[in-house]
Amino acid sequence: MKRLLLSAIILASLLLVSCSSTSDMVKGIAVDQSLSIPEKLEAAGFEKVSLSRPEVFFDGQQWKQEFLEMVEGAQKYIIISVFLGSQCEEDQDIIDALEAKAESGIPVYLVYDGTGTFDMTESRYHLRPLSDMKKSGVHLLEYHPFSYTRLVNLWNVVQREHRKFVVVDGNQIAIGGMNLNYISLGPLDSGGQRDSMYRFQSADLGAVLVKDFIDFWNNESWDEVDPYVFPPAQKSDEENLSAYCADQYGDRMCMSTLFGILVNSAQQSVQSLPFLPYSDSNMLRMLSSASERGVDFSMIVPFDSRPMPKKATSYMLSDLVRTGVNVCMENQGEEPKALLHEKLMIVDGTWVCFGSSNFNYRSMNLSNEIMLVMDDPELVTELSDHFKQLEDDTYVLTQDEADSMKKLKNLPNFVFGFFGG
Repeated sequence: MKRLLLSAIILASLLLVSCSSTSDMVKGIAVDQSLSIPEKLEAAGFEKVSLSRPEVFFDGQQWKQEFLEMVEGAQKYIIISVFLGSQCEEDQDIIDALEAKAESGIPVYLVYDGTGTFDMTESRYHLRPLSDMKKSGVHLLEYHPFSYTRLVNLWNVVQREHRKFVVVDGNQIAIGGMNLNYISLGPLDSGGQRDSMYRFQSADLGAVLVKDFIDFWNNESWDEVDPYVFPPAQKSDEENLSAYCADQYGDRMCMSTLFGILVNSAQQSVQSLPFLPYSDSNMLRMLSSASERGVDFSMIVPFDSRPMPKKATSYMLSDLVRTGVNVCMENQGEEPKALLHEKLMIVDGTWVCFGSSNFNYRSMNLSNEIMLVMDDPELVTELSDHFKQLEDDTYVLTQDEADSMKKLKNLPNFVFGFFGG
């Protein structure tokens, strides 16, 4: 079964690669030097929203408590989207709270991707299906589940739901990289991963996400929902900051435009947490252009003990170093590191971009993703300090070192990671 799925993913991806949207990174509005970042973002159609200053959670255990409080405080409705979703001891309190809300008559909608049963992380030892939640009245949507019959349409195999967000009552929002499973909510010393979630208030963003969610849900599920189920929320006085939202799903491909605008607009520096940086020729060309302009680009590559991603990333590093980017490799250390799963970009010490999207080909073309862009000085300082702490435990990879890691035997892993990572 796994071999069949692997073959189908590679075949479908090879057919789709000619439709790559990463060309937006090297042409058009992204490279227009006459426009500022806000002008480019607005011209590209990204929604400008007001929001409160985000509270950032870098620890899954802390985020779990905040997540639980959001669910328990819901008065009107709850919308959740995750990539990997499963029941385990670590998230049982959240599952119970969601079921209790549904039983009390509050609409609860939960989307999770069909790859959950193929989880390669520590969560695979703690998997219990979410399907039982339907008994409590929770509306569930498993996005593109794997089956032989669905192989008739290969797009259903390669296109995944990778967004992670929570909307409660239209104005309580959380966005980031954490899933509803063991590896996101479990302790770091027992298989959990390092990640981030951003929690804030925004009636504006709530309205955008609800509108997109209704369109997405009704296109994917027979259990159609009417807009009246999600009444709009009132904006609070705390929502006095601005951000731009990129919500990529279905045929709406916009991540390459977003990253293209940010990187091509950089004048001084870019700091990036890409997770799995599998880049195509357009992405590499954009990185080379930034280096040629004198931009100090630092990219932290996580230490990954999983064999397949480790081999795939090793194959990619030579091309990345050749662009002039400072490829900062995490030190292995004596004790195994929890996997660094964050997605973050900081541009010129002014703009921050965070959410679910990796800086790789799959996130640009083959996944539903969500990201926010902000220029709040306080948030920039917090995230810059966080990046510096991570960077202090890395070393810069040389071209010779990177070349020695590009081994032909790792090419199959790279191909799989490029389209499936």
